[in-house]
Amino acid sequence: MKPATLAGLVRVARAALLSLVAALFAHAYSEFLFNRYSTGANLSEGALPVPCVFFLRYAALGYVVPLLAVALGFWALRRRGADSALLELVVSACYVAAALWSAACVLAWFLPGYIPHVEIR
Repeated sequence: MKPATLAGLVRVARAALLSLVAALFAHAYSEFLFNRYSTGANLSEGALPVPCVFFLRYAALGYVVPLLAVALGFWALRRRGADSALLELVVSACYVAAALWSAACVLAWFLPGYIPHVEIR
């Protein structure tokens, strides 16, 4: 195996690992904060804002990003080699997708603290 190919594999593995950590964070953060709001503030799932419910139900979609990182990274390595702009584009896109997924999760779970909850009797 050429050293350049090995360096490309390391970049793909690093992107996949970082996006896996971001997906794990989003999943665990959503579960933790739902438990916090459901027990501490007595908010049911129906009383949460839509972005919170989305991340509560579909936080596992973040695990698609590492799979795409590995698949597209290997495809880019086979297609163009380790020193190509295509590989850099794939790795950078995985970094950005992982960062956006985590940031969107954190921002979504800030909403219940700022939206007033009123019971009309």
